[in-house]
Amino acid sequence: MKKVGFFVVAAILVATVAWAEDKLGVPVYPGAKFDAVDTKTAKQLATDAACYQCADNIAKVIDFYKKQAGLKLLTPPKGVSSPATAFQKGKDVQVRVQSLPAKANEIRICIVKE
Repeated sequence: MKKVGFFVVAAILVATVAWAEDKLGVPVYPGAKFDAVDTKTAKQLATDAACYQCADNIAKVIDFYKKQAGLKLLTPPKGVSSPATAFQKGKDVQVRVQSLPAKANEIRICIVKE
């Protein structure tokens, strides 16, 4: 029974990564885990979304997205500070990378379609 549960969970995780990459056109950071709670919250504010968490250094995650073709690094307006680094793809897809202060070494990655 435990093996079946493991394979079901693994299949769901692979499907959520493939879904985000296929539907939103942005690769998911390698090793990031799907976050259903953050995804549900993000979907309330956007047309579509998929959120993930990982334990890598935020600079490494940001560097990964800087290297992705078609993503443009967004800078906040002058005088505005933002806790997240954002990238734009086309007119309506953004990748938001943010460290989670409540969780040491946890990074949130949300791929959002406005």
